[in-house]
Amino acid sequence: MAAVPVWRHIVGTPTSDDMVVFEESDEKFWLGVGTSRDEKWLMIHTSSKLTSEVWLLHAAAPASEFSVVAPRRQGVEYEVEVAGDKLLILHNGDGAENFELASAPLPGAGDTSAWTPVIAHRADTRLLSVDAFESYLLLYYRRDGLTGLSVLPASGVGEERPITFPEPLYTVGRGRTRSTPRTTSGSATTRWSRRPPCTTTTWRPGR
Repeated sequence: MAAVPVWRHIVGTPTSDDMVVFEESDEKFWLGVGTSRDEKWLMIHTSSKLTSEVWLLHAAAPASEFSVVAPRRQGVEYEVEVAGDKLLILHNGDGAENFELASAPLPGAGDTSAWTPVIAHRADTRLLSVDAFESYLLLYYRRDGLTGLSVLPASGVGEERPITFPEPLYTVGRGRTRSTPRTTSGSATTRWSRRPPCTTTTWRPGR
């Protein structure tokens, strides 16, 4: 299979002047091109089922070279999110099979040596993804087979922070606040209960 290239084209110039800025030669990998949420960074993301690699370039200097966040390592998956002047990296390296969240200087250190843990790996919680906004982060996770969402302050984004995943605000289960009538077939009643507010906001169905 032929290598898959990424081309740079300058508007108004002939296509014969276009340049290849990246090539994916491994047929097991798919290739994607996009921008960061703030549109300040161009991103090349290449990934197989078990391994991934991300390259970044500041959009204000499109003629420069892309920088790799971390070279691909077999079995290591990672994705990146730009958060101000930091890079958030969700990865499963170094035995973090449920993934952990780290930060690094932009555009990445070129390896994992400068990655600072932000949310450490937990055996009971699978980190799924993170979205960074101006004043808060959205962290998606799965625990006990159920999906949750936590809203975290963006301040101190590059610092390690122990995080607990508190009880959800709403659960489906054995609550007593509100219940639906029992069906004529005699199936179990579904009840809704409301829990007190918590410092980290989390929504997920409970038991």
